[in-house]
Amino acid sequence: MNEKTLNANKLFANKSIECSVENCAYHCTGDKYCALDKITVAPNTPNPKEVAQTDCYNFRAVN
Repeated sequence: MNEKTLNANKLFANKSIECSVENCAYHCTGDKYCALDKITVAPNTPNPKEVAQTDCYNFRAVN
């Protein structure tokens, strides 16, 4: 997938990965989905017990 088209192109929306992080390069603009085929979610603290204690490791800020 061409990175330049990811943010603007809903055609790549993966309906299995909902996302509301609009400043991520992989977020489909105007939609609530990620454009990646898969993502990696991992803990940001030992023994996470809340959503805030996990991160999407694929996040890339929009330039």
